Amino acid sequence: MATAAFRRFSWSSNGRTIVLGLAAAGAVTAAIVVSLPHHESARRRALVAYIKNVDAVEGRMNYSLTKVFAAYQAFSHSKTVSAKTRSDLAQAETTLTILRGRIAAIPAPRDAAHLRADVLRLVGGEAAITREVYLLARFSPSFSALLARLHTAAATLGRTLATIRPPTPHTIRGTKKQIAEAQAAFTTASDQAAAAQADAVTAYDTVVSRVRARMERLSAPHVLAPALRGEMNSLTATERAGARLAAALRQKKRSHVPQLARAFTIATRSSQTVAAQEAEIAAVKAYDVRVRHLAADAAAIPREITQLQQSVR
Repeated sequence: MATAAFRRFSWSSNGRTIVLGLAAAGAVTAAIVVSLPHHESARRRALVAYIKNVDAVEGRMNYSLTKVFAAYQAFSHSKTVSAKTRSDLAQAETTLTILRGRIAAIPAPRDAAHLRADVLRLVGGEAAITREVYLLARFSPSFSALLARLHTAAATLGRTLATIRPPTPHTIRGTKKQIAEAQAAFTTASDQAAAAQADAVTAYDTVVSRVRARMERLSAPHVLAPALRGEMNSLTATERAGARLAAALRQKKRSHVPQLARAFTIATRSSQTVAAQEAEIAAVKAYDVRVRHLAADAAAIPREITQLQQSVR
């Protein structure tokens, strides 16, 4: 039941997109180290002092920031997410939050007010993205494992149902006794086949119920919240439709079974509806826009410093 948007954004396939935005944090340091030449102007001296102070803060945190980038690289290039990588990503968010707080504490002259706001917005955005990446690293392996469990259960259900051979209605000839015996045998075989089908659906429903309970305890990052919500809705509908189908199969009169079977099939596919996929894709696109904006903000800071160098004399 894995959805298209989740596959598109899975931790194993989209790491480079994530790192694209997070690597923008390095541009803060790269931009800040561009110093301005000394000048007699008090405005220029204040501006140079501010930039050097920000650079000094980042310099003192260089070791921690290096670990941040190492965590991103480990996350983007590994096929599995280790406990160490998850721990490093959690620490990365803390590191960037501390960095933003320390930069915010540096008094900025009026000429650097816009630069200060841009740097704080960039580092704050990086911290927020890092939080989302951490949640993704914690969420995706568990979510993928649960989806795989559902896939296995669905395959088992299909194989089991394929082995059940309900008797085929046919014309009976013979004495009244022979006809009655044949009819009784047909009814018994039909009831046994229906009961076996009901047991198979119930067994599948049991897996669905357990998976849904596990999914309820997951905390999805914002970008994958629609995928989790769609899967949860699908599992709830599947469980209810399966229970109705199994109950009908165990009854003597089973005229509604074909209708309930169709409803069961539709329920298992409900997470793949157009509306659900559109919501998931919209969330992924919104995340991509945030990443691109962060990269653009990082690229703008060196240009801003160059403009300050030219305008403040």
